[in-house]
Amino acid sequence: MEYELALLEKNGTHAALFCEEKLCEYYPPSEEKVQSGDIYLAKVERIVPGLDAAFVDLGGEKGFIYAKEVVTVQNTSQALDIKSLLKVGQEIMVQVIKEALGDKRPTLTMKISMPGEFIVFLPNTNQRSVSRKIDDEKLRETLQSQLAQMNLASDTGVILRTNAAETDLNAWQNDYDRLLELWQGLAKKPNSRLIYKATDIAETLLRDVGKDLKMIWTDSAEIYERLRKQTSISVFLREQEFILQKFSLESQLKAAWQKKVPLKSGGYLIIEQTEAMVVIDVNSGNFAAKSGTEETFVKLNIEAAEEVARQIRLRNLGGIIIVDFVDMKNPKSREKVELYLNEAVRKDRLKVHPEGWSALGLFELTRQKKGLPLAKYIAADCACCHGADASFVWP
Repeated sequence: MEYELALLEKNGTHAALFCEEKLCEYYPPSEEKVQSGDIYLAKVERIVPGLDAAFVDLGGEKGFIYAKEVVTVQNTSQALDIKSLLKVGQEIMVQVIKEALGDKRPTLTMKISMPGEFIVFLPNTNQRSVSRKIDDEKLRETLQSQLAQMNLASDTGVILRTNAAETDLNAWQNDYDRLLELWQGLAKKPNSRLIYKATDIAETLLRDVGKDLKMIWTDSAEIYERLRKQTSISVFLREQEFILQKFSLESQLKAAWQKKVPLKSGGYLIIEQTEAMVVIDVNSGNFAAKSGTEETFVKLNIEAAEEVARQIRLRNLGGIIIVDFVDMKNPKSREKVELYLNEAVRKDRLKVHPEGWSALGLFELTRQKKGLPLAKYIAADCACCHGADASFVWP
């Protein structure tokens, strides 16, 4: 799969990732002071035994950490409650894993991780493992064997990323040494709660998409000059209007929050987001009128499966996701649709776990929550009906 990246300057940097000119991911300039990946030296302010969690001060912002996310030198072979793990006034190093959403505070962890180009650096652990996205068992065994040869400092670990398979031990070691130096330098930061700011989204996409990123488009001369020196990927400097029209970005963003998503076949999806879960209904529309056979429904559901994977990624929908496909009577038909859906969600940069079919014939999956849903950036709540306001205009 090949991607193109657009970086547009308008009140900050907007990043849009495209595959075959279809919008896959979009990131507006963040207004959040506390962002996913940031590391803080936090101070415990209040213990909440009923939630088995604690509130901490991040320096002007409050955060929330559950007992299961606390790391201590104590024996962890048995579960410990929050009162045994943390004390009011105690200073702890934490990382943001979920940004604030509505009235919910940022969610934190003491299980720090710092992603590099080929590895994820893990302080305070001796873990050495391979990304779960590499599912070739023979390749996993080979990588695990090579991983054992890495020279790691005590109480540090690594996870090999998917693109590590295309490099060698020296590249992994260089990546590790750079991140180790960065980690060791955090203790030398000036007196501030924030001790590490996560990489901006443009650099994150360059790092994570890697070899699959074929072209970068920008309207910023500064970004253009910087990226020409930083990467071998083709970078093009064009006017903003040209880039917006090339990718139909404004119309794609307008469509990205609407409940109804049309399919080429004539069917459509209805996407509803609730507090507890996301529900996606596949409707046959006028497609079923063409045949109405099992084979027809399988074709429709396969098309829908690929669009479902793109929509949950584009809209950044996380948590529990339920998909109600058009009914299929043959178990082999379900297996075929499930196979296509599993393959489609593998393209997602976040963790997606297909759980399978429920007793009611619904397909269940979960997706990692990271950042805010796209609708929070591009649509406002209507004061009258509390629905989404359709008045989206490119910034």
